[in-house]
Amino acid sequence: MILQNLLFPDCRFCSDYEMYVRMADAPANGSCFDAQKNEITLDAGRSLSLDTLFNAFSIEKWLKYTRLDNLRLTLRLSGAFRVRIWRKQIMNEALLESLIEERICRAAEESAFSFVLPCIDAKGIYAAELVSLSDGAVFAGGAYETDAGDINDVRIAMDICTYRRETFVTRNIRLLNEAIINNTDSPLYGRLEIFVSDNARTLDAAALESECVHIFPNKNAGGSGGFARGMMEILKSGRPFTHALVMDDDVLISPEALERTARFLMLLKPEYSGKTVAGAMMRLDMRSLQHENGGVWNGWYTECVHTYMDMRRLENVLENEREQPADYNAWWYSCIPMTKISESNLPLPLFIRFDDVEFGLRGGSDIVMLNGVCLWHEPFEYKYASSMEYYHMRNGLIVDALRRRDVSGRAVEKHFIHMALSNLVRYRYDNVELLFRGAADFLEGPEFLLSTDPEALH
Repeated sequence: MILQNLLFPDCRFCSDYEMYVRMADAPANGSCFDAQKNEITLDAGRSLSLDTLFNAFSIEKWLKYTRLDNLRLTLRLSGAFRVRIWRKQIMNEALLESLIEERICRAAEESAFSFVLPCIDAKGIYAAELVSLSDGAVFAGGAYETDAGDINDVRIAMDICTYRRETFVTRNIRLLNEAIINNTDSPLYGRLEIFVSDNARTLDAAALESECVHIFPNKNAGGSGGFARGMMEILKSGRPFTHALVMDDDVLISPEALERTARFLMLLKPEYSGKTVAGAMMRLDMRSLQHENGGVWNGWYTECVHTYMDMRRLENVLENEREQPADYNAWWYSCIPMTKISESNLPLPLFIRFDDVEFGLRGGSDIVMLNGVCLWHEPFEYKYASSMEYYHMRNGLIVDALRRRDVSGRAVEKHFIHMALSNLVRYRYDNVELLFRGAADFLEGPEFLLSTDPEALH
């Protein structure tokens, strides 16, 4: 069973070399990457390391959460290499490296070389280092693998909410059809279906729908209403899905991220069956920069975990491995167990903003993150609108009223005054009016949400 393929730079998603392979002189001066063949040729004395976001193996999390009891790394090589396998971790702010195995590998033609890795009390990551001993030596990929016994029956329903993002959604559906839905070699073949809530009713459903792709025209009920519609249709389908993967529409997603998620879930220990596997958000404009990997609700704002980290740097890859408390993961990529979704446990009708926070605080996001499970998302500062001031105020108060009873009335007053003044000094008078309206609508109580047409209000 392949747990994790070794990846090469891919212009469809991210072509930053050091997100995949770390080389002091990459990609020139005695080394050459062939994007067509997906292989790297090295002259004698050149080296590469796979201690990167997409090619390191999160051994500590795999041992903690899954039934993994044997592991090997298989490398496809030709020529002569010195291969070193390392375990790396951060401890007391210092980098610790332990050499697990060192071997000379020689082959006139491309051959597979396997390295058995220990599965007892390992911390941090595993990663390979290759040093070429001959000119023209070729590294052609590989994978982390295991001999698995019983596996969990994982079936994923992808829940996408979209509003006028036809290009993104059409591209992602086409990619997933090719790589997973119609690919018998994929571990998710026959185990993935896509449910799209089309809030703008602009998708060409006839061209996109199939046995595994379902398009549902929906009124513009915002992200919360769109994702709720998707969950309702998943429940209504009657099919034995184990997880709902909630995903934004304006993203780039690699099929390998879904497959890594599925493999992890297939070996998940029973005591962790309620875990949500969460994906990090990378910026679409700066694709090596991680925006967030989990979030905490402080009563007024969301505080990002592992934020604004350049994931080309080894220390950030290792820091990303460290688990930190998180209240939720944003719904750009959250693979939620279906045991946490029901007709009586759906997102609140908040239209947009903090619906994922409230659902997580309610108990829907007991999360685990894996390096390499991520996607690329449009930055939020490019999508600001004054209406967000209304939703921030109204929905933030709703979340606190339901989930943070420790927030005092005096703290609410101070927060409101701070937000109003910060808009006044910027001459954003309409924003201040929206803050007042958000607070007033919150004071109407839950009846306001039940009696309001969210599309008309927006």
